[in-house]
Formats: sequence, C-alpha cells, structure tokens
Amino acid sequence: MRKVIINILISFPLFWFIYIWCISFFNMNINVDFIPELIWFLLFFIGTPLMWVLGSIYTFYKKLWYWFGMYMLLGGVPVATYFILSVAHSYF
Repeated sequence: MRKVIINILISFPLFWFIYIWCISFFNMNINVDFIPELIWFLLFFIGTPLMWVLGSIYTFYKKLWYWFGMYMLLGGVPVATYFILSVAHSYF
C-alpha cells in the first residue's frame, strides 16, 4: 500500500508537467477556469521548479531511474529552457 501511495505522489508532478507541455509548447487551449488566477500563477512559476527539484532529488536518491528519467524529460526541459532563456535574455 505504501508503494502505491508513493507512486501516486510521484506521478502528480509528472501530470502537471504534461499539462504545461500541452498548453505551452503544443498551444492546446485547455480550460483552467476552475483554478483561481493567483494560485495558477504561484503554481506555474514557483511550484513547477520546486516540484521538479524535489521530485528529481527524491527519485535520484531512491534510485528510481525510470521516474528520474521522466522527471528529466518532462520537467527538466521546460524548467531548463525557462531559466536559460531568461538568463540569455538578460544579457542580450
């Protein structure tokens, strides 16, 4: 039972990353009116990098390589792109 709960908790950020991929990179118009605007802003700009860092550290520490790879693929690319582009934009 504990393993099922851990897998569910690990999968929540991955579903969030898939959602971000759909609305940001694939320009899918998904209705998010059920989330208040302030919570959406905080979750997107603060929660996403935080979920990525914590999930990556946990999966690396526990040697869950499949989960770690998924975190790197789904979460690492948007987070790294955001930070790289923001730094590059500030210099150029």
